[in-house]
Amino acid sequence: MSAQIYIGRKRQFKVGKLEVQIKKGILQGFLLLDRDYCIHNYRACFYLRFLKNPLRYLSRDSILLLPSIAGVLMLGVFSINTYIGLKDVVISQLQPSHEAANALLAIIDFLAATILIIYGNKKPFWTTLAGIVWPATFLLFILADIESKLCLFTNVNCFATVGDSYRYLIQGQAAEGWKLWQYTMETALAFLFVVIGLSLSYDLLVRRSSNVPRSN
Repeated sequence: MSAQIYIGRKRQFKVGKLEVQIKKGILQGFLLLDRDYCIHNYRACFYLRFLKNPLRYLSRDSILLLPSIAGVLMLGVFSINTYIGLKDVVISQLQPSHEAANALLAIIDFLAATILIIYGNKKPFWTTLAGIVWPATFLLFILADIESKLCLFTNVNCFATVGDSYRYLIQGQAAEGWKLWQYTMETALAFLFVVIGLSLSYDLLVRRSSNVPRSN
């Protein structure tokens, strides 16, 4: 016996123990996992069932926690921005505009964290705004700053190449003049990606469920 994924009209092929039928056009399918397959492949079976219907395995309270966890991580990003603003004397001396921009980013980080913790599990709109839109905007800002050789707001005291600016800001290499903990920005970026993942998961779970989980 095998796990079978039915996705409409026939066009069959086999991948290991999975027999797949694919339909041209819009893919609308459901997953059938037979008992024999699940007995011998329990872990794979669990993951496939979880992907099909995660609400079956997640309690309402655990789903409601996702925006709050994202908010706590966003507070971590706020703390890192504050740390950089207070301790990174190199970039603040070369380009004071970056110091002001970093302060603005820290303020918005704090507001986003507050929204996620207080309002994130009440209305999906706030989760989308503070947990997806803002972190994505932050990442685009960092990318633009690196591409401009850390001269996004000015044309003086720029780094020589994009690679130099990347090694300074993201990798935190001392050879480029970085004085803080080497993994400062990498940690902030990891937090941002996790925040986006948690917020997106919450939004998808809310949209998928007919009984939308919200706190009162």
